[in-house]
Order: sequence, then C-alpha cells, then structure tokens
Amino acid sequence: MRDFGRLEEVENSLGAVQHGELFILRTQYGLDYGKGVSLSRKEASQDHEYHPRPVMVRQATPSDMEKIEQNRRDLKSSLQICRDQVYAHHLPMKVLTGEYSLERQKMVFYFTSPGRVDFRELVRALAASFKTRIELYQLGPRDGAKVVGGIAPCGKTQLCCTQFMRSFEAITTRMAKVQRLPVRQEKLLGLCGQLKCCLKFELDAYAAFSKDLPKEGAKVSTQFGKGYILVQNILKKSVTVRLEDDREVHVSVDELTVLR
Repeated sequence: MRDFGRLEEVENSLGAVQHGELFILRTQYGLDYGKGVSLSRKEASQDHEYHPRPVMVRQATPSDMEKIEQNRRDLKSSLQICRDQVYAHHLPMKVLTGEYSLERQKMVFYFTSPGRVDFRELVRALAASFKTRIELYQLGPRDGAKVVGGIAPCGKTQLCCTQFMRSFEAITTRMAKVQRLPVRQEKLLGLCGQLKCCLKFELDAYAAFSKDLPKEGAKVSTQFGKGYILVQNILKKSVTVRLEDDREVHVSVDELTVLR
C-alpha cells in the first residue's frame, strides 16, 4: 500500500498484475494507491467485518500520477510540521517519513522510538493542522532502515531490505558460526544496528555442505600424521587438522581418514 505501506491482499477484478504497476484502490477511508507485487493464489478470507479488504478500482491514470507526485512534493513541509509538533509535545520520537492517501483523506507518518509512545495528543494536533485523518506507525530498527534506505556495508548501493526483501526473519549469531564467519559484533551489524539479514541468505547451503565434511573434533589420520579436526573449510571442502605434535595443516577431505 502506497510507497512504504505494508503488504496487503486486495480484491482484484482487473486481471493480471504487473510487478511495480500502480493501481488505485478503494479502502474504508476513500481512494488510495498501491503498487502491484504479485498475484496471490490463496483463497480470499471471508471475515472482513472490521478490516474490509481494499478493492482495485483501476490502473493509475496520468491524473492520478499528478496527484501522487504533488503529494510527494508536499511531503517535505508536512514532515517538518510533524517534527515540530513532536518537539513541542516533548515526545521521544524520530519521524522518518510520511505519506498522503491519494485524495488526502488520510496522512500517515512513520517513526522510530526506543519504547512505547503515547501520541494521542500529537495525533489531535496533527489532525487540526492537516484537516485530515492522521495515522502514526512505529517502526522497528529493521523497518526503519528499510524506509530510509542507504548504502549497504558490503558496498551495494541499496540495502537488501529496501531493494527486494518483503519480510524479516529472526537472525542469530549461530548463523555466523555455521558459515564460519568471525563472530565480531561490529562486523555482523547492518545499518539498522541489528544482525545483518544476509546471514540467513546462504545459511541452508552452508549447513548442507557442512554435513558432507567430517565433524569438527573428529579424530583423523592424514599423510602428515594423526590429529583432530580443528575447523571445517566448507567452501574449499577441506579441513584444518591439529596434529599430535601441535602443528596445524590444511587437508582435503579426500586425503584423510576418519578414525573410529
């Protein structure tokens, strides 16, 4: 929904949806717009008593696009008004961005905060300023980075979450250990200050390749002598062996024998 809204299923009477195509939608608060992501194959839920499903009205016309662009141009001044009101109400909030619905029947602001915020007075002040319905959405660190964007630590000109990720999964340091990455916190954090989402991308492949190698700690015999496996070198399909004389050698899995 809109530029930064959540993914939402809508009633589609227009047929095929092209990825990235803009559509006008009828919602419980009037006309709005959204970007086509995919064609859902799930059966539509019948329980919409409290949250009616938006209905696709038409593809965005040139007139619609003019309204959308005008709303985007007016956003800068609207954000400043919101930030001024946040300051005036002494709220611990960082306003990231915002959006108008198509015909300005609703204004949405996105913010981050270290804790829960009572923003009821702020909503009333903003509603008086903008003369429209106001919604505030508190975002977590990952969603905040997704909205703001930036250059990724790896050098990509777009963050993965901004470019293609549709949802977030739990990330743990165990994923770094499985991939034999140095578990240094500063190297594992993304711009959001959380563990990098990309730690999950190749995890299953590393876990599968690791099963084909002798386990770390296993006793082995090599051409250099006997010892035990210190580290798996997963992508090289080799291991580092500490010999009985305390030397460390790198050995291909084809050049050792696991001792029982």
